[in-house]
Amino acid sequence: MKYKVVTGQYSSELNDLVNALIDDGWVPHGGVSVCTEISENPNSFKKELQTTYIYAQAMICGSA
Repeated sequence: MKYKVVTGQYSSELNDLVNALIDDGWVPHGGVSVCTEISENPNSFKKELQTTYIYAQAMICGSA
């Protein structure tokens, strides 16, 4: 059995990655996890916060 975690910065990106893996015989394992990170925007002259999201899904392939 193979195990991997796929991630994307956008839910649509994760959706495309998961669907491609499903087409290759992988199966989602568990639910989607979303992590947020709040940081200062390095491209801003004033203190401006930006929020980044990471979407993750565990996938398995093969039999135990």
